Amino acid sequence: MIGLSNQRVNIRVYSINMLCTIAKKNPEAMLEVSEKISALADEQYWEIKTQCLEFAATILSKFKEHAVLLAVKDDLKGAAGGAQKASSPQGQ
Repeated sequence: MIGLSNQRVNIRVYSINMLCTIAKKNPEAMLEVSEKISALADEQYWEIKTQCLEFAATILSKFKEHAVLLAVKDDLKGAAGGAQKASSPQGQ
């Protein structure tokens, strides 16, 4: 985290790169850092912009995986709920 505010561009680049590696394993832990990374994306250096883009893509892909799992869970709940309504005597 300290490296994100370092004056040297390469230190900021390496810091974001390390956060990308962490985000691949634990994206929830990186949510609080996301705003800081977003602010860094406005810098003039393409190296920093690239790392910010990679960070965003990593976070989004990990949460997309979670969203798919939640959608499947909701579909299963909906299917179970529909089966219960069809078999209940109240539906008649």
